[in-house]
Amino acid sequence: MTDHEKFKALLQSVGLSYKQLAKELGLTHDSVKSLVAPAKELPKWAKSMLLVADRLKLKKQDHEI
Repeated sequence: MTDHEKFKALLQSVGLSYKQLAKELGLTHDSVKSLVAPAKELPKWAKSMLLVADRLKLKKQDHEI
């Protein structure tokens, strides 16, 4: 799974659309769509969201053992 696919899956898992994310970040919907376009590298803020999601998932798994 690519980072772009992971990012899209992350947004879906937390119930956020690109439009909602744009509003929370103070950006336009078109800007967010452009920034996370598959032809481009994900911006650092999107990568940081993936990093935090991965860490939370690992932490949850550690507590389930």
